[in-house]
Amino acid sequence: MLCAILPVIGKTTTWGMPSDWYMKWCMDGQFYERYSNAEITQEWGHDGKTTWYADIAGRVLKLGMDEAEVLRFQNIIHRIVFLKRGCGMQNKEK
Repeated sequence: MLCAILPVIGKTTTWGMPSDWYMKWCMDGQFYERYSNAEITQEWGHDGKTTWYADIAGRVLKLGMDEAEVLRFQNIIHRIVFLKRGCGMQNKEK
């Protein structure tokens, strides 16, 4: 993904463990998000054609229909709400 315009990092809790959160997105709708800590990593994204999810075992699944729509909608919420309010997130480029 070469068109990332705003990589963002932050702290969160994943499966009850403190974790790092990372997200980058493009104006054309592509995005990548990751939650990671010492125990697990969860990743998902959309490359413009395919929405995918990598589970904690590392299996990558191509998502379709409702599953894909939910992840794309969730990414929109992260961009609008969390980034607008700050919520402890930081622009990685600063």
